[in-house]
Amino acid sequence: MPRVFSLSLVVLLLLFLSLSAGCGKGKEGELVARVNGTRITSADLQREIEQLPFHSRNSFSGAGGQKRLVEEMIKRELLLQEAERRKLDSQPEVRAQLAESRRGILLNALLTQEIIQKVQVSEPEVRAYFDRHREELETGEVHLKQILLSDEAQAEEIRSRLMRNESFEDLARQYSVDRASGSRGGDLGFVSRGQMSPELERVAFSLRPQEISPVIRSSKGFHILKLIGRKKTISLRYEEVKDRLRPFAQAEKQREALEGWIGELRKRSRIQVYEARLPVPLPSLPPASPGGSLSEDKDRGTPPFPTKK
Repeated sequence: MPRVFSLSLVVLLLLFLSLSAGCGKGKEGELVARVNGTRITSADLQREIEQLPFHSRNSFSGAGGQKRLVEEMIKRELLLQEAERRKLDSQPEVRAQLAESRRGILLNALLTQEIIQKVQVSEPEVRAYFDRHREELETGEVHLKQILLSDEAQAEEIRSRLMRNESFEDLARQYSVDRASGSRGGDLGFVSRGQMSPELERVAFSLRPQEISPVIRSSKGFHILKLIGRKKTISLRYEEVKDRLRPFAQAEKQREALEGWIGELRKRSRIQVYEARLPVPLPSLPPASPGGSLSEDKDRGTPPFPTKK
């Protein structure tokens, strides 16, 4: 029973999150349902199944599974028709969200066509990625110092002072709102993968010894990190990890291709930035807790690199 409930919940969420796909229904295919005159065809049903994860599709190969899926499509259509009856799409906030959704769909289509489908990674490139990142991959823990601030402008100013070789420890004691680590000159000790939020972990494990990070925003505030040292806790062989590394190597190559392509677009464009109008107010952050250490962040993510115990 729990498995059935979980599957139906996933399907329902997918259906509601894929409204944009349903809005462009075609009329081809045999009629399988009608909702107040709106046709649901076999082609519509096939498109819905195509949007499901591969591991879920077999559940809808038979008549019973497809009947359940059609029922979910009917529920969605009923809600869409009710939204249209209420003319919700005429409300300014709804129109803004629809416009933003359209922009997202167009961007995804463009990136899929120009980057994801065209930029693939070769075996030598995966090996080169492994060689470049081996030290990070084999690092199980990093020794960090931190200055945590609640104001971004102040954080940028503190970082500028650090880049002018002011003492990290003195500035941490004076300004860090994380009083526990601040009293120790910002010292967090050794931190393992999975103990930080993803945005902090990505930066922390990519720093070189004694390197100071850019200002990083998290739910706690604005962090400045300094890497003191690394602790190697694993040893990896390329053959053991190459399949898991391939998506990361491909993502890196695609990011580089995207940045290069955007650079070319910039050269052909006329861009103006009105710096005098910056900064704009940021959404408010929850106040940092007195012991706002990295390990207390609730938003844990998958380690950016595969590891081996």
